[in-house]
Amino acid sequence: MNRERRFTPLPWLLLPLLAVPAFWPLADNGLTASFDGATHLLRLGALQRAVSEGVILPRWLPDMQLGYG
Repeated sequence: MNRERRFTPLPWLLLPLLAVPAFWPLADNGLTASFDGATHLLRLGALQRAVSEGVILPRWLPDMQLGYG
């Protein structure tokens, strides 16, 4: 009853191939083409700055909303 488990790389090779069609619309300027896409990019930059300053999960981003977070 002791079966040896073999590593099969096929699922790990198929995973990126199946993920590409799901993320393809984002690569075609889909994120910034929305009405609030630029705001999301600004929030991403503010989040990166807060995390680099040591705040693990920032709830308040001082650079957003004219300093009101």
